[in-house]
Amino acid sequence: MTRTFCPTTVDSALRLSVPLIAACLGMRCDHAAREVRFDRPLLPRFIDEARIRNLRLAGGSIDLLLERRGEEIAIDVLKQSGDIRLNVAR
Repeated sequence: MTRTFCPTTVDSALRLSVPLIAACLGMRCDHAAREVRFDRPLLPRFIDEARIRNLRLAGGSIDLLLERRGEEIAIDVLKQSGDIRLNVAR
């Protein structure tokens, strides 16, 4: 049996997964402060890097790369439009 997913199903899955992923990464977005904050970001051992593309915040957007570097998770800005700050707490 072949399963097909309608756009509503995919959209619902994404709406549920984004907050879950953000919580795992310790990510919070503060629109008033125009800030993306990571509090002790972690990636599972089997994931060495993750990209967040077109994260919209306060009229701007930002693309981020989260990358395992030894025991640390480095977060680099790949692309940005607008005045958005990145704050990483270790």
